[in-house]
Amino acid sequence: MPWPWESTAALVDARFCARHTTTLTVTRSSSLRGHGFDVTDAATGAAVMQVETSYFGHYRDLRTLLLLGAASRHPLLFVEESTSLIGMGRWEAFRGRCGSQTDRLFLAVDKASFFQLTANVHVFLDGNSSGQGAPDLAVHGSYYHGAMTVSCGGAVVAQIDRKKNTFWGELWGERAYNVRVNPGVDQAFVVALTVVLDQMRNPDYDSR
Repeated sequence: MPWPWESTAALVDARFCARHTTTLTVTRSSSLRGHGFDVTDAATGAAVMQVETSYFGHYRDLRTLLLLGAASRHPLLFVEESTSLIGMGRWEAFRGRCGSQTDRLFLAVDKASFFQLTANVHVFLDGNSSGQGAPDLAVHGSYYHGAMTVSCGGAVVAQIDRKKNTFWGELWGERAYNVRVNPGVDQAFVVALTVVLDQMRNPDYDSR
């Protein structure tokens, strides 16, 4: 199965489909807007994207996230934990700023058991988003020890590595990932998968 599925269309934004392999660093961060993630070019340190909490009312948490372009502040994706009865381990992503079903891009379902340290996430694109049957993409590997691969039809399209941390860094919730994205693969889509993986393993429910 080629990437992207429609040869001229990016899944999120064509500006984030590079002709060469790109490595990004995704780092959990804190600001006046609450917890989020900084996305930078691993080689230059230049800001690429920003992930912020998107919330209504008093509480700020990472169950609802807004993926923005770093320079334009243009909203790329709205990502949220599914509120379905099945509940935990299901996340949805929508194009733009809000969760309109007509703009849904993908559903990610955590298939790993509670006690497993491995990543086993099935990704269903819009049109195949029941969460059942064969996924369009899959994320496999060890979350704590080694790399996680994002594959499409058996071919690896990206790799997500959790960076080693200090004891105190772990205690304070500091986390960072090296994300290697193959040529022509939508970086915004892979970043969205990275923050979903982070919250599946480290749910943050109250970041006031």
